[in-house]
Amino acid sequence: MQINNNLSTSYSTPSIFKRLSAALIDVIIVIALMVLCYFAVGDPILKNATSYTSDVQEYRVALLETRLYAISDTGYRTLNESEYEDALEFYYYTYLPTIKNETQLGEDYTLAKKESGLFTETDGKYEKKADVSNAKYTEFYTTYYEKGIMHINEDTTINTIARRVAFYTYTEFGISLFVSVFITYFVFPVFVLKNGKTIGKLALNISLVDARDDIRLNKKRIALRQSSFIIIELALSIFTLLIPLFISITMAVYNKKNQALHDFFAVSRVIDDKNKVLYSTKEELETAREKENAPAFKDGVADD
Repeated sequence: MQINNNLSTSYSTPSIFKRLSAALIDVIIVIALMVLCYFAVGDPILKNATSYTSDVQEYRVALLETRLYAISDTGYRTLNESEYEDALEFYYYTYLPTIKNETQLGEDYTLAKKESGLFTETDGKYEKKADVSNAKYTEFYTTYYEKGIMHINEDTTINTIARRVAFYTYTEFGISLFVSVFITYFVFPVFVLKNGKTIGKLALNISLVDARDDIRLNKKRIALRQSSFIIIELALSIFTLLIPLFISITMAVYNKKNQALHDFFAVSRVIDDKNKVLYSTKEELETAREKENAPAFKDGVADD
């Protein structure tokens, strides 16, 4: 039976632009939910149920104690060039030998001063020469400031605290991301609308149907489709340089029914449902199509 594409039971595939626009809306929803989850839920739980707050404070104190970092509105910051000289004197000659019981870096710093030609030695102390440009001193201090920062980053105690802070932060971020993805791509299409539509699809009139006979997908098939999308095309893509996601997009562009990878798992396809009627059984759909394609009669004669 030939079907008129203008009828409410003939389904066309939405354009790639329309599908990408729907996907963009969903991504924006995911980001918004993730931010909300992170700051409104995750952050309070993290601070109250773990040692995160005390670890952050301990890490901040450990960095400030070196004097290679300074207090700022966010907790601490690296130094400006004008602050290098005094900070380096303290770090190499006081902090390392007295607090860390390390003297080698201080000796290396002294030797560098001596060999640089930028300083005059008097009774074991090194004073800057008046005839040397500030740019050369800035270059010298910058070099040893960066070496100091590298040494701090290799400090076992500071690194242990930093790893704990990073673990809590990344865990909170990961959970917030998972929850936002799960709500956007599974809870809403499977349990809220129950028709497979995400918010993006709802906004742009995109629906799901069975790829074999164009009837509505049942709840199990919708759940399978959304699960495969989350697990294979999102989660697996994180660890495989986005390869599954790229394959899925390529498939959606070039195969006959514009099916993405998750559509193949659920045997589904997307359609433009504007001014369309969807049916739950093949018999209902065929009956509706027969009625729409039946010739109209005028004065007892079929109107062609």
